[in-house]
Amino acid sequence: MMTLRPFRSACSSLLALSLALLTASGCSKKLSVDELNHLPVSNPDGIRGTLDQTPSDMVLWTDFPSQVQEITVVGGITDTTYYNVYRSGAGAVQGVILDYIQSDGYTVFRGQDMHDSAGVAVGGGFRPLDDFTRTPFRRWADRNYYGLASGTVALEPAQLFAFSDPTPPADSLKTYLGRSVMMGVSSTHSQLTNRGQTRSNGTVSQIVYTGEIQPPDSLFRISWQAVPGAAGYWIHVYSTFLRRKELNASGDEAIRVGLASPIAMGGDRMMARDGFIGYVPAPNTSFKLGSDVPLGGRILLYRVLPALQEVLVRVTAVDAMGRMIAITGRNDAFVSEQGPAFGTDSYREDDGSRLRNFPTHAILVTPKRPPPR
Repeated sequence: MMTLRPFRSACSSLLALSLALLTASGCSKKLSVDELNHLPVSNPDGIRGTLDQTPSDMVLWTDFPSQVQEITVVGGITDTTYYNVYRSGAGAVQGVILDYIQSDGYTVFRGQDMHDSAGVAVGGGFRPLDDFTRTPFRRWADRNYYGLASGTVALEPAQLFAFSDPTPPADSLKTYLGRSVMMGVSSTHSQLTNRGQTRSNGTVSQIVYTGEIQPPDSLFRISWQAVPGAAGYWIHVYSTFLRRKELNASGDEAIRVGLASPIAMGGDRMMARDGFIGYVPAPNTSFKLGSDVPLGGRILLYRVLPALQEVLVRVTAVDAMGRMIAITGRNDAFVSEQGPAFGTDSYREDDGSRLRNFPTHAILVTPKRPPPR
């Protein structure tokens, strides 16, 4: 029994030391897992691919409205009013991520300046924009093709992820970044998007379309005037269709399809039927349907277009930081004033007493049937 006393004494000392450490640590504030996840970081961990075969692209823009012209006739009296339709609201930041690696989802991070108690800037960091993972808004079945100096390579089918920040920070420069989620995991080995940036007072100008409105066949050339500062151009050729036959709401849905974005997205009832989706880098200012992928360009989807059927052609210019800087179609041009060649569309309610004109941010093109050989 005498030999056990030193051991008991050592155990008592160790226990006392452990209790002291636990007591001391209990006096300090503990951070929950959720708080740890929302601490600002200088840059989210992850891997950004090289310029060749970049894993994803983020495009940003500050939400701006489509102006709707509404004409009503009641008792023989015509009344014309105007109102604005936003995707989210004035001041909100809109964004899309084009994914080429079949990600399960994306975590979107928002950058913001940090200040001390006196309001002095002490650096900045990124925090998750939301506490959930973004799921794909659109998926395409075709492989996407990328143009390299050595030739065209086929990659996984592309996906589109959409997000909105209705209350962005007051910083004049808004910065966002996405990190892919694969098999439920987003870590240091996950792919990162480009660091997208947009400004609160950033404007989106009009792209002047120079292609034919009635081309000789469906393999027509899409062309436009160069936009200063553009790093490249997204091209979307599409038509619209109703997913659900709720005609009383289809006018509102058509207006939403016409809202500015690199790819027309639509809503629950009306969607865009895609004919072609692609990207060409500057200084290219044209692309002929059916031709090879240009160096640094992409084709996400292509369907042979039928002749004599109208399609909408939307071209969007983005700068090196992924900011949308120009789009086809004036935002205040109406059918009654400029005609469909200026990128507008109209919708008439079933009762015939109301007409609404609104921009589609696209050009109406009708391919002709090629003559017999």
